[in-house]
Amino acid sequence: MNIYKKYIYKIKKDYKVKVIMKGELVRVRYIVEEKLNCFKEQVFEGICVAKKNNNISSTFTLKKTKVLGSNIIKKFTIFSPLIKKITILKV
Repeated sequence: MNIYKKYIYKIKKDYKVKVIMKGELVRVRYIVEEKLNCFKEQVFEGICVAKKNNNISSTFTLKKTKVLGSNIIKKFTIFSPLIKKITILKV
C-alpha cells in the first residue's frame, strides 16, 4: 500500500462519518472564524441535494428553503476539521 492510501485510511478511520443520502434532512455543526482568532460554532440545517465521493475530498450539498422562496445552498467537505458534528434528522 502506498503512502497516499495509508494516509486516506488513517483519516477515514479517525472520522466516524455517517452515510448521507439525497433527500435526507441533515443538521451540520461547524466552526466559522468571525474576526482574527475569534471562532464561533454555527448550525446549518437543510435537505441533502447532492453528494460526491472523491476519497478525502468527498462533499455533500445542503439546501435550506427560507420564507418567501429564497434558497440557501451550502457545500460541505465531509472530512473537514471545521465540521464538529453531522446529524441525520429525517430519512
